[in-house]
Amino acid sequence: MNVVLEAGDVISDIDIAKNFWRRTLGLFHKKSKLANGLLLYPCNAIHTFFMGRAIDVVFISKSLRIIKISTAVKSNKIRFCMSAYYVLELPAGNSNLYQLKQGDCLVFA
Repeated sequence: MNVVLEAGDVISDIDIAKNFWRRTLGLFHKKSKLANGLLLYPCNAIHTFFMGRAIDVVFISKSLRIIKISTAVKSNKIRFCMSAYYVLELPAGNSNLYQLKQGDCLVFA
């Protein structure tokens, strides 16, 4: 799947986690190491237990608007946003690379 940003940029090759086990494993899952990120839904909280690297976490509303961004979340942390419906996990630094900001609207393609 691709995520199209408000500015027109595209984050390609996003994996989707829509079942319990896939969401639980998140980017820790070996298949996700090759992808540019992972979209989890429905989801409003993530953990980074047992991850050997930091990640950026983008919380997104049902209307596909960015609510909150947590950058470079290190291992063994928990992040949540009660109003989120989607969470986009990205390699650390990618939220800055794509210039994501709170309030941006996304399109899933």
